[in-house]
Amino acid sequence: MKSGAGGSDQFPFANRVAMQVEGGFSSPLSLVSFPGSLISTMLPIIKKITGLIAFVAAFAAASSFAQDAKSSKILTVGTNPEFPPFELVEKGTNKIIGFDVDLITEVAKAAGYAGVKMEAFAFDTLVEALNQKKVDVVIAGMTITDERKAKVLFTDPYYNAAQVLVVTKKNKTISTLDDIKDKRVGVQLGTTGGVVAEKALGQNNPNMKQFRKYTEVFYELKLGRVDVVVVDMPVAQAYLKLKNFSDLKISSKPMSEEEFGIAIAKDNTELHKQLNAGLKSIRESGKLDQLLNKWFDETTAEADKK
Repeated sequence: MKSGAGGSDQFPFANRVAMQVEGGFSSPLSLVSFPGSLISTMLPIIKKITGLIAFVAAFAAASSFAQDAKSSKILTVGTNPEFPPFELVEKGTNKIIGFDVDLITEVAKAAGYAGVKMEAFAFDTLVEALNQKKVDVVIAGMTITDERKAKVLFTDPYYNAAQVLVVTKKNKTISTLDDIKDKRVGVQLGTTGGVVAEKALGQNNPNMKQFRKYTEVFYELKLGRVDVVVVDMPVAQAYLKLKNFSDLKISSKPMSEEEFGIAIAKDNTELHKQLNAGLKSIRESGKLDQLLNKWFDETTAEADKK
């Protein structure tokens, strides 16, 4: 958009009015003669009004453009599809699905975005991918911690989680964190399960075994190469429903209450504000409760609402 010195080419009618005032209404539109002194008084006022109209219209156009740009934008989302029921790969389609996928889709829609594009990463590389601008946001059952808050922004929490211990069904001796101090403990790399395990075992304990994927962790337990796994309760429940892991069980009560959030780059405060508003919208509309009931069993879903 270009503007001239006395007004804007976008507003020819306003310019014509100003020109007619300046020229003493000499065109056919002039039906009444005005004294020169009145014209001199009116001319600066008309020009100011014309400029104000141009400014307001330009501001409205810019706001409309920004809104249109946002509503046509696809939000790129980083995740780790090894964390059912939050995110997993659908058999036969290789499509990433899950509670987190449905959640970010609804949040983005409520925030005015056209849709989302899911991108898979190893869990321990997600924060790096976000800060390198490979994705716009991260949602991956990620617990809000002080260490992570130093690197990224988090939305308001969207899920309340807790860690549990998983062992083989024949194990009768492990049910608390005190019981794992001299055991081989399996965790996923970069998760809060590792934080909980480290508190029990101590730092740099060789008995803590870290793996990139939860499938690897549970197979190590099944094969007897670790004695116990520390994992979020809904994830444990999802894996234990699979035929391959039917010989495993949850042996502890829920431990270490945590909250999950959507991660955004530190410098993207506008997107942070938009997603918080979207999250608030789907919570108030009841959509969040619908998603909880869809992806979790009744006990887990009700616990999260507390």
